[in-house]
Formats: sequence, structure tokens, C-alpha cells
Amino acid sequence: MATNDESDRWAEQIVKRVGATAKALRGKRSAKWLSERTAELGFPLSPQVIARLDSGKRAGHLEVSELIVLAAALDVSPVELLLPELPDAPVELWPGLETDSTKALLWMSGELAFVPIDHPEHASKWGSLNIGVDSNRLVSLARRRHQLEEDVRTYEAHVVVTRHREKIDPLLPPRSPAEIEQSEAAAKILLESALRELDAVNAQIKRIQEGAR
Repeated sequence: MATNDESDRWAEQIVKRVGATAKALRGKRSAKWLSERTAELGFPLSPQVIARLDSGKRAGHLEVSELIVLAAALDVSPVELLLPELPDAPVELWPGLETDSTKALLWMSGELAFVPIDHPEHASKWGSLNIGVDSNRLVSLARRRHQLEEDVRTYEAHVVVTRHREKIDPLLPPRSPAEIEQSEAAAKILLESALRELDAVNAQIKRIQEGAR
């Protein structure tokens, strides 16, 4: 178990890393500029708070809300502030546990499990989460659903373009009715396939969520 001094050191290390990264991403823009950007996003951080983050003098204090609004203001993800030296740089994920940035990222996204060994002197290990673990399964399904939703929008647009291609671009060579029908049918097959899989993914998500209640 970490001592209070080790815990404080670790917390200060995180805040310094986030502050230094935010300052580097800001470049020549001032703390006032960043303060105004956070205000535009609805959660203003004062120039004084930003200056303390810049200098690493925040005494290990950084709220989740501050991390999120800083990332949004700088047009990066929160992970990029927490793990600025991806993919290979070492990072102390929590007091006493050092790993590489990629493993830290995969753990944060629910794609890698940390498996502690009971005896404190034994090294713990990283391993892929079992596919039956609901939390990891939801991460996988959420990723797939997002991709399918993008695919559906693309295929819907493709159906419209296929049907009205000559109207959209009159310079294209004309097609016979049979060619138009064939192209539209192929586009519809892709759309219907994506919609079926999307329904199946949503059903799996619903089952997992209902089982957790």
C-alpha cells in the first residue's frame, strides 16, 4: 500500500504532466486565451488556475471536469493530456505501478485488464479482458455501433447518389435503366446489411444493460 507521501507525489505528477502538456499544446497563446476558450465551453477556468497548472503548482489537484474542458478547449482528447508520450513512454498509472503508455490507454478504454496477484511481493500482470466480461463487451459493441451508424449514413447517401447520379453531375455518361437498377440494388444490399447488423448490436447492448440492473 502506498504511503501518503507516495500518493501525494503520484497525484502531483499527474497534474504536472497535464499542465505541461496543456501549456505545450497552447503554444504562444496566453493563459487568458485558454481561459476564454473554457468559458466558451461553459466551464471557465481562470487565468490564475491555468498559470498554476502551467507551473505545476496545483498541489496535485485537478478535477475531472477541469481535465475534460481543458482537452476540449485545446481540441485534443483527455487521454492526450494524461498520456502525452504515447505509445511507448512509461507512465505511473497509479502509485507504484509503472507501465507503458499504450497499456495505460487500453486499460482506460476498457480493452485491457489489470490482474492483481494476491501476494503483494508478486508482480501483477496485464491481460486481455475475457470477452464475456460485460464492461469490455460494451466497449467493443459501442465501437462497432458507432462504425455501423457511420456506414448506414454513407450507404444511404450512396443510394441517393446512385439513383440521381446524372442529375448531380450532368457531365457523367448516361446509364441504361438496367444499369441504374443494378447499381441501386447493390447499394441497397450494403445498406440493408449494415442496418441488420446495427439492429443486432443494439439488441446485444440492451441485453447486457438489462442484465446489469
